[in-house]
Amino acid sequence: MGVSNSLGATSGNLSPPDADAVAALAAVVGCHPTATRLIETYGSLGGVFSVPSWRLAVFIGAPVAKAIAAHAALMTAALKERVSDRQSIHDWKTLADYLRCVIGHSTVEHFRVLYMDSGNKLIADETLTTGTYDSVEVFPREVLSKALLCGAAAIVLAHNHPSGNAEPSIADVRMTRRIMALAKELNIDVYDHIIVTRQGQSSLRTLGLMRL
Repeated sequence: MGVSNSLGATSGNLSPPDADAVAALAAVVGCHPTATRLIETYGSLGGVFSVPSWRLAVFIGAPVAKAIAAHAALMTAALKERVSDRQSIHDWKTLADYLRCVIGHSTVEHFRVLYMDSGNKLIADETLTTGTYDSVEVFPREVLSKALLCGAAAIVLAHNHPSGNAEPSIADVRMTRRIMALAKELNIDVYDHIIVTRQGQSSLRTLGLMRL
């Protein structure tokens, strides 16, 4: 069991923070010890970026918290720009990096869908539902109704595992196949279902788990 600390997170036996990450964050917050403390508390630079600015502001002040939020937004925008490129939408690593950035550090599960046109250009990218630490409820109708509304020809499913284990569960596989079966009737391709954690990811397509 971890011990609650002054920054509002639970810390256990954490490994020493990455020196490059500390240096990068220190350039933003203006203080090396503060940067070290933040990364130790939230586990990684990405973990710090995922904390709401209002929560950080209580402990490090609003100006510094806003600076961290601004840099996090820039990093996310840069990754999304790469995902939106027609040439990189099939790049599994690019997708995984982006998804780890936006949901991989969350403490609850988020189910996200990327909608693409017939040229594989990103049309929309939305979190459809948010769940608990170890589950999220997904309705195939909602996934595909949005696809029809935006004229998507293909989709990529994604969600995070706060536990840190990126291995898909039986429920994950069953849910994916239900969506695939309905999507097939609508001539919509399901390219992949990517599961991300803070430090890893898995692809149901790569694992051979997307056969109907």
